[in-house]
Amino acid sequence: MLTVQDLTLRYTIDGSNVNTTSTILNEELVFNETTTIKIQAYNKNTEPVGQPYHQKFYLKPITASVDNIWKDLPPGSWEKLRFENELNVTLISSFDNYSLRYTLDNSSPNAESPVYNEPLTLKETTQVRAQLFNENGEIFGSGFSEWYYVILNEPSLTTGKPSTASNEKISPESATLATNGRISLWEMWGGHVGEHVWIKVDLEQVENVSKFKVYNFWDNWRYYQYTIDGSLDGENWTELVDFSKNEVKASIDGYEHNIDSTQARYLRINLIYNSANPGLHLVEFNAFH
Repeated sequence: MLTVQDLTLRYTIDGSNVNTTSTILNEELVFNETTTIKIQAYNKNTEPVGQPYHQKFYLKPITASVDNIWKDLPPGSWEKLRFENELNVTLISSFDNYSLRYTLDNSSPNAESPVYNEPLTLKETTQVRAQLFNENGEIFGSGFSEWYYVILNEPSLTTGKPSTASNEKISPESATLATNGRISLWEMWGGHVGEHVWIKVDLEQVENVSKFKVYNFWDNWRYYQYTIDGSLDGENWTELVDFSKNEVKASIDGYEHNIDSTQARYLRINLIYNSANPGLHLVEFNAFH
C-alpha cells in the first residue's frame, strides 16, 4: 500500500511546471508577494502520483475601515455597503515603505494617482480603488476596490403608509420596502412577471396627487414598464399613468410622471415588464401633491 511517507513532494513558484528536479517541499512555505505554487507528488521511482496541485495566492496588502455604515454585512453578502449623508473610509496598509494611491472615479489607480494620507469622506455613491506602488512606480500586491452606496431619503405621500402587494402570501409585508422613503439598491420589493402584479398603497385619507416618482432597480442597461392607477374607495380604479411602452433605462434618478391634480386615497402601481429578466423590482413608489 502506498503511503504519504513513500511520496516526495516537489514544487515550483516561478510559474514553471514541476518536474523531478524541482525543489522538494519539506517545510512550511511563507509568501510575502502574490505567488502561484505548483506541487506534484512522486513515488520512489520518480513517477508522478495523482494530479498536480495548482493554486495562486494573492497578496492583498490594503484593507479599509469605515464609520457611519448603515448596516454591517456578513462576508460574501450579495448586498453592498450603504450609508446615509456621509461616510469616512480609512485605507490601511502595513507596508509603509510603499506609496498608497487611490481613485474615486472608477478608474484604475496608477503611479500618478493621488497619494492617500487621510480618511476619505464620501457623500455620494462612490467606488474607492487603491493600489500600492514601489519606489519605481511599479504595482505591489493586489489592489483594493469597494463600492459604497449612499441612501437617498425622499419622503412622499406614500412613505410609511399601509402597503400590500400581489405576492403578499409569499412575501408578507415586503411591499413596505417600496414605501419606506429610502432610495437604496438592495432594499426593494421583488416579484416576477405575471398576469397582474401590483403594489397598492392606502394614503389613509383623500389626497391631491399631481406627481409620481418610481424607482426600479438600476444598472445602466435595463428598463421597466408599468401603469399607475388611483382610486377613492379601493374598488374602482382610474388609470393615471401609462408607462407600458417605456424603453428608457432605469437610473438612480427614477422615472418621474407629472399629471393633472387628481384626488385619490388609494394608489396602485401595476408592474408589467423588465427588459433584463422576468424579475420585477420596485425600490420606491412615491407620490406628491
